Amino acid sequence: KIIRATRDDAVPVIILTGDITVATRQTIHREGFLQMNKPIKATELKTAILALLEHPRSQQQPITPAPTLRAQTNVVIIDDHPHVLETLGQTISALGYQVQGFSSGEDFFIALTGLSEPGPGRCLLCDAYLGGMSGLDVLATLPSSPVAFGAVMMTGRSDVETAVAAMKSGAIDFLEKPLRQDALADVIQNALAWAQTAALRENLQAEASTKLASLSAREREVMVLVLAGQPSKNIAADLGINQRTVENHRASIMRKTGAKSIPALARLAVIAAASP
Repeated sequence: KIIRATRDDAVPVIILTGDITVATRQTIHREGFLQMNKPIKATELKTAILALLEHPRSQQQPITPAPTLRAQTNVVIIDDHPHVLETLGQTISALGYQVQGFSSGEDFFIALTGLSEPGPGRCLLCDAYLGGMSGLDVLATLPSSPVAFGAVMMTGRSDVETAVAAMKSGAIDFLEKPLRQDALADVIQNALAWAQTAALRENLQAEASTKLASLSAREREVMVLVLAGQPSKNIAADLGINQRTVENHRASIMRKTGAKSIPALARLAVIAAASP
């Protein structure tokens, strides 16, 4: 800024930073600088420098306004793969929803700061492995949002540990890519209902608590270790029982709770823990 103030023309500026906070991105955007996140490849930096030298940003040119979450948007997608963002957006739009996409969690939270009225609850579909702010970072920051979101984590990897972490961070569901349209329709409907209807949240919490109350003390011990990502062999050693008994407990837990997968069991446990 000091160098620019001493010159009549706009000096192209690239900010290399490891700071991915919303406040930093807002400042860089406001000044019209180009942000590149560390670590960065030399070839990428060279390309950016040559592009700015060939077409420098002028101080007289209006800066592109920061993104804003539109009032009519009811489904938000965060994914740093442009093709996925476009294709998923088209698929969800075909289901009749107003969709808005963001390529990073940082841009999403910048958009939230420009929202004048919170409006109704919305569905958030967030990729787990974003560059910069990760999907789990987004979920951790979401409670400070002025808008209620039913958050759904998406991933192209079959990762139980990430799924459990997502549920514990507030996601109400976990989807593996590629996403089927029929599955998306159900998930979005449930996420919107969760975000918009307090009575539904209370009913689901009561139902989850009832299901977990049906478990024996030993089954609860096994469930806690399962959700911590422990394999049956380790659980057996920790509890001083044989592995076959652990497998029987696991089967009983899934049957009593009606959970079809470990992420679904994690979701049930998190919902029950949120009960008053």
